[in-house]
Amino acid sequence: MKGAFQMSREIFESDIWSDVIKFRLFFYIVGNAVFSENGVMKGGIQIGRGQYLRSFRNLREDLLYYDNNAEKYYSLSTIKEKIDELVREERLEITVTRLGTLFTVRNYALYQDLSNYSGVSFEQLPNSHRTATE
Repeated sequence: MKGAFQMSREIFESDIWSDVIKFRLFFYIVGNAVFSENGVMKGGIQIGRGQYLRSFRNLREDLLYYDNNAEKYYSLSTIKEKIDELVREERLEITVTRLGTLFTVRNYALYQDLSNYSGVSFEQLPNSHRTATE
């Protein structure tokens, strides 16, 4: 997958920031959610804007991490528990399909619409990426 997505800096002040597993899951799902207004079709399933189709087992593989040079995985029960928390917090909705779980990011448009981020001069953004000597 290529491209970019955005996330508000307000996430650092959110309770999700202090829960590493939940944060990684949410950030991963938002980052991989379909951006296209038209969505995409996969295996006969329509995946709309702000949705991501993935199995819990594949999420487990996706969230591989290293600890003391050893590969580690979160347990499936931990992933399920954190997803359930995200659903209760109304950050996600889930629908079980024959190809896996369809995750719907609630308020996806709020995260991905540039007009929702005030106080940023987008005209100045390219200049801020230059070095001081340019």
